[in-house]
Amino acid sequence: MKLQDYEGRTPFERFKDAISNHSEGTQKLYLRCLNEFCNWLGTTPDELCEITHKWENSEKLADRGNLSQAVSDFIKELIEEKKVHPNTTRSYTKAINKLLKVNHLRPVRIENEKKVDYKGVDMIQPELIRELADITKTNYRLRALIMTLKDSGLRVSDIVHLTVEDYLSARRFRDNLFREYVAWSEPLTTKKNKVNAYIRLGPESVEWIDKYLGNRREGPLFTKKNGDPLNPHSVTTLINNLCKPLRDRGHKVSAHSFRKFFMSTFQANGQLNVGKMIAGKRISATDEPYLDMRSNLDDIYKDVYNSERAPLSIYESSQKEKVQDLESDVEKLRVQSTEQEKEILELKEWQDRTSAWVWDVIRENIADSPDPEKAMATFKKDFEEAEAEYYGKPFNEIENLDLLTPGQREAYLDAKALRGIMELTKDLDPNKQYKYFVKEIKSES
Repeated sequence: MKLQDYEGRTPFERFKDAISNHSEGTQKLYLRCLNEFCNWLGTTPDELCEITHKWENSEKLADRGNLSQAVSDFIKELIEEKKVHPNTTRSYTKAINKLLKVNHLRPVRIENEKKVDYKGVDMIQPELIRELADITKTNYRLRALIMTLKDSGLRVSDIVHLTVEDYLSARRFRDNLFREYVAWSEPLTTKKNKVNAYIRLGPESVEWIDKYLGNRREGPLFTKKNGDPLNPHSVTTLINNLCKPLRDRGHKVSAHSFRKFFMSTFQANGQLNVGKMIAGKRISATDEPYLDMRSNLDDIYKDVYNSERAPLSIYESSQKEKVQDLESDVEKLRVQSTEQEKEILELKEWQDRTSAWVWDVIRENIADSPDPEKAMATFKKDFEEAEAEYYGKPFNEIENLDLLTPGQREAYLDAKALRGIMELTKDLDPNKQYKYFVKEIKSES
């Protein structure tokens, strides 16, 4: 713009320039509030600034309070006749004061204008989120949506600007239960206040987003059934319809209730400003210079997610059970591993021995024996003792050959063969059985 562009601008034009850096929704709100007030007075914003300037410079002190009185009467009418909530009327005051400030006029002050505790929306409790999750078991989109609202703390106006590309390119990290989290590669600039949101999502979101996306690799993260992107109104309607059974029971919950749950959880864990950073909520000017936790956001987020005091996870108790089950499984595996190591050590004691010991037993008891019957009886006895000595049980009872070394496996196969021979020749007289074994000895020699 050139210097002359600043000349001749009307008060209302200055007002519109001043609110142009606000979100589209806020701009519309301020314009509507200002126009309603001016219509109530029967004037225009430009005329309002002109008469206010005269009142401020009037020699009559009473005139200087005319605008404040007019605004007070207008607000009173909104509350008493139109049943507008006191918190909502503050938007009218802000819009009027914005017009005054940008035109170098004194803002008005309304007596007793304090923000009251608005009971219209409650913070949603974990058990209610679990109830909604159970309702949406077969609706991947809705379940992914409520988990994302819960895990991110984002407003609906920001949820609709999340993309599949951003989600798939997000950095992934895990906790000690090997559950997966995601961290957006770049902060999201929020629609309302133009504040950076350093988005993190927990495993309860990641699980259902992955199921919801399927093979989809681009476009808005949350879409309508026809593929068009959801808008803030669509999200609000979806969540309101989902929460209707809760409201029918007296729970005043909406999409914003999930943001309240998120911020309350971080506050309960002493990490309110971190929660604000993640959810894209403005941090006070006094705190911001001392807040540099971006490098540590992952660890803080995981700690809050699994906190014992106030966890962001809604399945915290079941996660504890999983940890206990895992610890029990680890102990069982440790005991099993110890027993297996002991068994392997026992096998290694005779790792270098080969099947020669089997034939040595035969030769010592059978070869050149003058008494075949006695020789066979002695062989059977020594063979069984040898099996017990080298393994602790008969070789034909070994179930897992993979535990044996090559030498042990050869000895096992020889012993199995000899047991087969003994089984086949058990009905022969000792002399024939003796001759059969002598034949086997010679074939092995």
